Amino acid sequence: MKRRVRTLFVTLMLTLTMSTTVFAGQWKLDNQGWWYQNDDGSYIINSWQWIDGRCYYFNQYGYCFTNTTTPDGWTVDASGAWVINGIVQVKQKEQVALQQKKGICGTYKIPFGSEGGAELEITYSSGDDLFYAAFNGSWLDYAGGTEGYLIAHTDGTDSIWEYYEDGNYSPSMSLKYDGLDSITITSLDGRNFGGMEFPGFGGIYSRTAEYPMP
Repeated sequence: MKRRVRTLFVTLMLTLTMSTTVFAGQWKLDNQGWWYQNDDGSYIINSWQWIDGRCYYFNQYGYCFTNTTTPDGWTVDASGAWVINGIVQVKQKEQVALQQKKGICGTYKIPFGSEGGAELEITYSSGDDLFYAAFNGSWLDYAGGTEGYLIAHTDGTDSIWEYYEDGNYSPSMSLKYDGLDSITITSLDGRNFGGMEFPGFGGIYSRTAEYPMP
């Protein structure tokens, strides 16, 4: 599957996941606010950092932004955690650990009666901590296809993912994973990625192959 990441949203995801993940240290509080002190006594300035699965932004003095908008235009809540539409964002691989008994990566298929069907392939890139999805299908003389990436709908506990087509800023499909071998897909924008005659990609998909997580 092609690794085409075109949107500003994914650019931020890449920036955040390439920021140093803090594995040890502790939060500190004084009359100016909260900061995070690493085990070696250093602290974070002018950057995003993943700490315990959440992402925080620290100013030039090392204090965590809270309940505001960061200099690069993103929102953090009262605890300082990065949020989108009020939902705290969690590292993708940690979301997987929260929500599934088997890895979501693999191939899935759905039939369109006897006249065709569709296949979904989900892969994970450890380099940018993103899940990628590719849909391909055919029905009679019509065909459809789309590629993009998946973002967990919440903190991972509801097993719902949203699909963003490459180049789009809004999700076009919702994926509900049962944690084992089935994914139910619902359109969020009415599109079917193959013209008016193509059935689209909605429905219940069954796993045909499982890919191990890297």
